[in-house]
Amino acid sequence: MSHWRRIVVDSRWKTGDSSTNADFKVQLKYPVQLPAGSKMYVDGVNFAHSWSVVEPDRNDRLYVLEHIEPSNDVPRVIQLPYGDYNVNTLRTQLELSLNTGKTIAGAYSVTLGNGRFIIANSSPQATAYAEIYTEEEQGVLQFFPGYVGHHANELIGHRKQPTNPHIYSGNSLYLAYVDLGQYKQMFIHAPGLGESSMQDMRGNTDIVRRVLLRGSTQGDVITSDLSTGLAPITFSSDTVLSVLAFQIKDEAGRLFPLHFHEVSFELVIVRPGDDKKRRPPINGRRGNSRRGAQARERQAQGLSEQEDSRAHGR
Repeated sequence: MSHWRRIVVDSRWKTGDSSTNADFKVQLKYPVQLPAGSKMYVDGVNFAHSWSVVEPDRNDRLYVLEHIEPSNDVPRVIQLPYGDYNVNTLRTQLELSLNTGKTIAGAYSVTLGNGRFIIANSSPQATAYAEIYTEEEQGVLQFFPGYVGHHANELIGHRKQPTNPHIYSGNSLYLAYVDLGQYKQMFIHAPGLGESSMQDMRGNTDIVRRVLLRGSTQGDVITSDLSTGLAPITFSSDTVLSVLAFQIKDEAGRLFPLHFHEVSFELVIVRPGDDKKRRPPINGRRGNSRRGAQARERQAQGLSEQEDSRAHGR
């Protein structure tokens, strides 16, 4: 049919060969025909904030080296438990995880000051120290036993090493911030619909919608309405929509952890000529009110010129 203008997409109606609600296909009951030059917008995005502060295999690992004098280096992979945290519960868990399985004699302590964590250890420098690696230190991390990435460094605010990164009695590690919101935005990709008018920093050109999460917390329902008139997709040739594929990804290009929660949104179709059709009456008048006001102004100016001409005998 050629008259369909709006298609409501809901991942609950995904096809049997779909992977998850973040990587799914839908089969339209009635195919939609689009002539060349048609445009498509994505509006009314709706989904639940279903992910946690610490997600498994996403942001749950810290890579720690414990050095015991004179030359014993012990690498440790600390894995934070999955779950939702606030700054106080995260501080408690971080301290517990550092102390569980440690090989140096001194105890770790994590305190909170001015909105950031301070990690200390009671070991004297002459006997031992610890170091938490950042993501920048790939030259060391690639030889780290059990290294798979999934850093928690952004979560705890450890992105760059200080001049002296060693943690021992008298030298603590002052982190930069605490960031409980690992996701700031999400992207809806539509592979198979061709290149969109949007490009991200990774070179992806099949993005049809960016959604800002605006500090939501677990359990919130997120709704995002269209705020731009730019169409992300323009069809250069006649197209028939039947099976549509979508992927919900984060800024790193990973599928979003929706945890079985659905996502829905609306596809708004504009065919050539649709935006040129006569608009419905506004306040009892037909057409654009601004255009009408301009016409009345020109008419008034014309009358004034005629009156002025008559007054001067022209």
